[in-house]
Amino acid sequence: MAIRKPVLLLLAALLINTSGAREMPPAGGEPKPFKVPASTTMSLPNDIKITLVPFGTIPKATVSITVPAGNRYEGDQAWLADLAGEMLTEGAGDRDADALAAAAADMGGEIGVGVSVDTTSAGLDVLSEFAPEAIALLADVLRRPALPADQFDRVRGNLLKNLAIARQQPQTQADEVFRKQLFRDHVYSVGLPDPEALQAITIDDVRRFVNDNFAANGTRIYVAGQFDRDAVVAAIKQQFGDWKPVPRRALVAPPTDPAPGRHFIARPDAPQSTLYLGLPVVDPTHPDYAKVSVMNTLLGGSFASRITSNLREDKGYTYSPRSRVSVNKQSGYWVQTADVTTNVTGPAIEEIINEIERLQNEAPPSEELARIKNYRTGTFVLGNATRGGLIGQLQFLDTHGLDKSHLETAVQRINAVTPDDVQQMAERYLNLKDMTLVVVGDPAIVPEQLESVERLAR
Repeated sequence: MAIRKPVLLLLAALLINTSGAREMPPAGGEPKPFKVPASTTMSLPNDIKITLVPFGTIPKATVSITVPAGNRYEGDQAWLADLAGEMLTEGAGDRDADALAAAAADMGGEIGVGVSVDTTSAGLDVLSEFAPEAIALLADVLRRPALPADQFDRVRGNLLKNLAIARQQPQTQADEVFRKQLFRDHVYSVGLPDPEALQAITIDDVRRFVNDNFAANGTRIYVAGQFDRDAVVAAIKQQFGDWKPVPRRALVAPPTDPAPGRHFIARPDAPQSTLYLGLPVVDPTHPDYAKVSVMNTLLGGSFASRITSNLREDKGYTYSPRSRVSVNKQSGYWVQTADVTTNVTGPAIEEIINEIERLQNEAPPSEELARIKNYRTGTFVLGNATRGGLIGQLQFLDTHGLDKSHLETAVQRINAVTPDDVQQMAERYLNLKDMTLVVVGDPAIVPEQLESVERLAR
């Protein structure tokens, strides 16, 4: 069928911008404050804290249980917590691994275990009517894991394979050296184990770690979604009410003073150089944290950020540079990362420095900052639109000792950031002479380029 001429003209009008100017999307509406869904928080006598959040209309519930049993409790046995986490799903209670997985599947879910620096978490997303049964199943996983010796060699072997792969990744190599410079002898500096050390960990070590660290005090239980509140509370009390506390080691505060310097890791014939540049900044409990976070998003922490636009769009040095503010309990650091073409390693670092200094010397235009703030508030609200996302935010609050108002005022705090605030944060916290630079690259090409970088500490 022939297309009428008016339709063709309309299509042309839509496809062609006759002015030659780039058209901007319409401005978004006024961001609405985020309201944390009504929740119930209670504590058991053994120091287990419970947070229940009726949420959404889908007949599903997410249960997540977090225990203070992360990598910082390993002593000198790196990845012991990871080994323990992997072993948790190898059987629990009176079920072996297959029966455990089948029980979760019958409820509509799959058990997930995650190990971080500070915690080990076990979670299950199930149909609403199975929320009490999910709590009982996770109680088996955390309180009564089988930790079968006949499965240990296989699990440890898988981690050894993962370790071998990780040690070949330049990003992992750079990150390990970078964190060792920032945190020095603190537990947050612990990186990859030596293969021999991982091989030396035994099932008895894992059992000891679980026995010493998996306990009531400091444990947090979160349930979000649609569920029978009374049945869930009864299940938690039945399954966890008699769990005993154990002595917990206090966390020594990590260092906050910079450890400036340059560190080069040779990777012969590498077609790209991996860059890590950063330093300690404030943690989420500090009044400046929201401003620092917005500053980071504008500088390098989003696809529309200045460093990304410079290195990717303008110069073509790299595909995906990115900066972030990374936090653990009582600590925070800013880091810019990038994988750049080998022969432009030095120029790429210079451009990153140029963008930092430009922001330190001149406040960003209001229009640019408004787009960044809209992006931040939008992603924040979207991130809280799921059961898992909401639980993640509540875990963040508990980790850093923040109350619910921190979430409810997040949008307002982001929108209150001014151009002058962004400039001041860059000037206050991104001191170039305090930064640590780690580069992984070709030793035949890269070191000479690094010598030309004058504005960083040597």
